[in-house]
Amino acid sequence: TPAGETWEAALVAACPAPFAEAGVALGTARLQDTFAAWGLTTAPDFELPTVAAEWNAAQADAAQEAIGQGGLLVTPLQMAGVVATLGNGGARPPLHLLAQAQPGCAGPPLSQPTPVIEPELAAQLRSQWPTWGDAIGHLGTALAGPDRELSWFLGLNSAHISRYAVVVLLENPPHVEDAAAIGVRLLQESVAPCSRDFQIAQAPRR
Repeated sequence: TPAGETWEAALVAACPAPFAEAGVALGTARLQDTFAAWGLTTAPDFELPTVAAEWNAAQADAAQEAIGQGGLLVTPLQMAGVVATLGNGGARPPLHLLAQAQPGCAGPPLSQPTPVIEPELAAQLRSQWPTWGDAIGHLGTALAGPDRELSWFLGLNSAHISRYAVVVLLENPPHVEDAAAIGVRLLQESVAPCSRDFQIAQAPRR
């Protein structure tokens, strides 16, 4: 139960009801545009093969889609793009695979980030994420069928100087907080990368 009637309280408590109401108010057409802007309806441009689930906006339930329980399925890589966008001042940066540690900004130049939201709104959203030591992040769960619960942690190394984005997805974990514990540890043990590039590191499957 949220501790208050603000968006921050609803977000901290992972309470879906206000977001379902917002989804209905927006309607499926605006949700479709929003999902597309955040890169959730197309396969990410990446060095490894990626996929995007088929989604029919015309048959979508706006309330269910707004809380992540509708027909739109997303991958951890797509969600990494969402987190990186918040950490990058509202502009969705290109993601790329880091095969090994590299000093500085070695490597070919990447394409320019895609603006999604205003920097002020990105900062406001980051400020509403709970703190996990020096990191910030959102921990939530999603139902994915009978007896199948997914635990998601979306995190950034800092609310102010965000250089690392992490997404952890666990299926039926013993404790929901396990996803946050893994994500925070990954952020803590990260080595400083190039200041403009968000690197993707793959953690062992549990």
